[in-house]
Amino acid sequence: MSKTVSSRTGRICLMSVIVVCFLSALITLSVIARDGAIHHDMLQTAYGKICSFYVPLLSLIGAFFFTRNKDEHSEAGTSIEAFLFAIFVTSIWVVAPLLLLWLEVYIEYILADLEQVKPFGDTIALVAIGYYFSKSNQ
Repeated sequence: MSKTVSSRTGRICLMSVIVVCFLSALITLSVIARDGAIHHDMLQTAYGKICSFYVPLLSLIGAFFFTRNKDEHSEAGTSIEAFLFAIFVTSIWVVAPLLLLWLEVYIEYILADLEQVKPFGDTIALVAIGYYFSKSNQ
């Protein structure tokens, strides 16, 4: 018998990884922008891009997490392989803005890089999360 992760624990872990990285990215951007290092208009654009990066993931997990009938799937488990795949792919994707904020010099380059990779990364991360939730139904 393969090992399983309870569906509730898996959902909480996925949401936690995304929320922690989202808040870390906002805090990192705020620290970088302190004392006027980034012009106000560019800072507002950067906050918008960071939010648009994480909100689709949060909304998908929120939709699955909060619309479930809790009594129906309370004891259901998901295979450890599906959970590890989803957490691995999602973690790589949600850490990307943090790495760019720490490694890039100019905010304009960070925003351009995020805009270029967002369609591909969003698709891969959303597929991984969808795969996890499809496995948790079984």
